[in-house]
Amino acid sequence: MEYAAILMFVFAAAILVTALILSSGNYKLIPKRYRRAKHSNTKEYTKGLAKVLAICSTSPILCGAAGLIFKNGIIATVVLIVSFIVLIRFSSRLMKKFYEE
Repeated sequence: MEYAAILMFVFAAAILVTALILSSGNYKLIPKRYRRAKHSNTKEYTKGLAKVLAICSTSPILCGAAGLIFKNGIIATVVLIVSFIVLIRFSSRLMKKFYEE
């Protein structure tokens, strides 16, 4: 179980690095297929997307911590799924303002 927890921490670090790179505000760093909607302020949109990525990276961090603390794969999986659902719901509220324009 320790290897899975370490893998989750590495995965979360990769997501955080991506969020850090996007927080610079460069809209062209987002792949074209994700740039569907035209936004009036692309720099603000990119920073908002970076916030969402940073928030969603906490789910694997919580899963890895639960795996190390409880040493049970089922508990870690439940923590991953529940935290991911809650954080996606919270993140969708953050991004809602960009899609209401």
